[in-house]
Amino acid sequence: MKVFKLVLFFVFALSYSQNQPNDCVNAVTICGNGNFSSNSSGIGTIQEVSGCSGFEHNSIWLKINIVQGGTLGFDLIPNDPNINVDYDFWVYGPNRPCNALGSPIRCATTNPAAAGLSSNSTGMYGSTVLTTTGPGANGNGYVRWLTVTAGQSYYIAIDRPVGDGGFTIQWTGTAMAGTGAFPTPPLVNSIPNYITCSSTPNIGLFDLNTRRALLNSDLVNNTISFHTTLANAVDNVAPLPNIYANSSNPQTIYTRVTNNVSGCFTTGTFNLVVSTLPTATTTTSASTICQGNSASFTVTGTPNATIEYNINGGATQTAILDTSGTFSLTSNLSTTTTFNLTKVLVLDALGNTICSSVLTESDTITVLPLPTANISGSSTICSNTSTTITFWGTSNSIVTYTVNGGSNQTITLDSSGNATLNTGNLTTTSTYSLVSVSSATTPVCTQLISDSAVVTVIPQPTASISGTTTICSGNSATISFTGTPNAIVTYTVNGGVNQTITLDTVGNASLSTGNISSSEVYNLLQVSTQTIPSCSQTLSGTATISVLPLATASISGSSTICYNTSTTITFTGTPDAIITYTVNGGSNQTIALDSTGNATLNTGNLTSNTTYSLVSVGSATIPVCTQSISGSATVTVNPILMASVSTTSSYVCQGSNVVFTFSGTPLATVSYTNNSNPQIIVLDSSGVGLLTINSPVSSSTINLLSVSDSNCSKSLSQSVTVTIYPLPVVVTPSPMTMCSNGSSNQAIFNLPLNDSAITNGASGLTVTYYNSQADADAETNAITPSNT
Repeated sequence: MKVFKLVLFFVFALSYSQNQPNDCVNAVTICGNGNFSSNSSGIGTIQEVSGCSGFEHNSIWLKINIVQGGTLGFDLIPNDPNINVDYDFWVYGPNRPCNALGSPIRCATTNPAAAGLSSNSTGMYGSTVLTTTGPGANGNGYVRWLTVTAGQSYYIAIDRPVGDGGFTIQWTGTAMAGTGAFPTPPLVNSIPNYITCSSTPNIGLFDLNTRRALLNSDLVNNTISFHTTLANAVDNVAPLPNIYANSSNPQTIYTRVTNNVSGCFTTGTFNLVVSTLPTATTTTSASTICQGNSASFTVTGTPNATIEYNINGGATQTAILDTSGTFSLTSNLSTTTTFNLTKVLVLDALGNTICSSVLTESDTITVLPLPTANISGSSTICSNTSTTITFWGTSNSIVTYTVNGGSNQTITLDSSGNATLNTGNLTTTSTYSLVSVSSATTPVCTQLISDSAVVTVIPQPTASISGTTTICSGNSATISFTGTPNAIVTYTVNGGVNQTITLDTVGNASLSTGNISSSEVYNLLQVSTQTIPSCSQTLSGTATISVLPLATASISGSSTICYNTSTTITFTGTPDAIITYTVNGGSNQTIALDSTGNATLNTGNLTSNTTYSLVSVGSATIPVCTQSISGSATVTVNPILMASVSTTSSYVCQGSNVVFTFSGTPLATVSYTNNSNPQIIVLDSSGVGLLTINSPVSSSTINLLSVSDSNCSKSLSQSVTVTIYPLPVVVTPSPMTMCSNGSSNQAIFNLPLNDSAITNGASGLTVTYYNSQADADAETNAITPSNT
């Protein structure tokens, strides 16, 4: 879709027809795709339109020449969308002259407000078959588009009966495809100002013919004219001659390029400028600068003039002064620089010299070298000592530096370019960093610098001692040293000669005292680093090893005692010590000595030899000091005294002897009573003693009282009684007669049938039968069973 703005009065360099376009004869020829603006006013010299019950109020006439066939329509869109703004149009043709237009073939006079339309646009399109619409409330403002053929021409009258403002035409249809339905207007190139030099201020002669080929190179098919006003150019009246003297400076010239075949034209403009003989002078932004700083050489003179110059006598260079007549060359300079201005020229658009002036202007900017500075003095020192930092560089310059990145500080180099700084006593590593150096010149030249000197401070070594303790004599202890890793610690033992020990990489060292028997005092004297330089400091600190003597103990109480009696074991030694001992090698037992170093132990009743052996003795101190000891006390226990009495029978017959047998400890004396009569008997070497009582007439009771030897005695309580029975009275029984069984002279006798006869009925008697007197006396070979 192609869009065109159509304007009543033309103020832009676009495509137009001739003269005022209010009448058909002055219609604007549409010579290509472009934009047109219009504030149409008036009806021209005659009222020309007819049809659709309308007439001209504020009109503009367009002419279109068709170069490509097809359908052709348009949308006429008022710039003001107010529904009360009303545009009408009439289309005449094809190929009708202005004096014989005839009736319009399309017309639209609908009032959009009266018709109740939503838009005040009007035009031609393919969505209707109507060729007229209107007037007033009739229609929708659109008629059917045209079918055009190449070579045809049409006139379009556009009128605005109501409202203000211009409009836009958007061309539509197949004829607008590609290059469009209309011829292309001639080209007008934009050209620069036409400048000439003159000795008469603001007045000069110009050859306008030299501009034609610049505006359009096709001078065969196009005619180019020059005018003093746009109206003259549009109307193609009052063209200027080729040689022309300007009337103002600058002066705008209006050009018209007209195609000799299509009649289409295009306008343009350029300026005539009269320049006096050019001048130029040079200045500098500063006469002296610091190396690397920016400075400017500024040339002022004839606006738009070209200058020629060189730097330090080098190759010629050119520059153009701006519209205010100024040119500046700004650069960071490293050496003293001279700007030589040699010529100023005015050139035309083709670069040809119009006029020029030879110059001998020059300006110099003196460049001061930047000051320099260096720093040295990196070293290693001990804490709380000082060193010297050295600065050197440009004489009399001021050096800015920092210490450990702190605030800026300054130091001034002397006339030989040197300065020293005493650091003062340092306790931490310090970095002296250069920041900048400034010259003593005018201007002051400063440059940033980076360098540093590092004073590494070795911290004062430290060391401490620990290990104060109390030990037992003959034991060892450990003395611990802690402090600066790898430091060497000097110490004494009991104020003796100096000794040293080296701390490990984590700052520790330990020293065994060895087994000692007396107290020792370890005193710190000094600690030193193994660095370069070596740093040391005097120390104080003590570790005391207190040695406790070992406890002692002895045992006594060896003795001989009677069986099952007790005795006392005596322990002596270090007061309050704890003695460990065993009894007969058994488990350990303890006994505590009293504050005088004594203790006694009652053995309790013993029945066997018992040895009390010392094992160890421990002190009552902290720590407990213990040592193994030997010593023993043996309690010998005499064998137990023994004695007993026995008899072969506790009953004997009257008239028989009674024998009591004493047995026991050999050679012991046994005290006893015989039926309450005290008596003694001494056992023989086999421990036997016999007491025979011949034919006692009554029972005998032996009561043991005691048994003794030369050392010990023992009470006894045994009692043995022998009862004397009178002899039984025996009655001889009558003979027993039994019948034989007939085969032998033997028979079976029931002998017990004679028991009661023999005992005469006495109770408590037992009758035993024998075959002979001898057997009966010996109580052997008794007849069994007794009834045989």
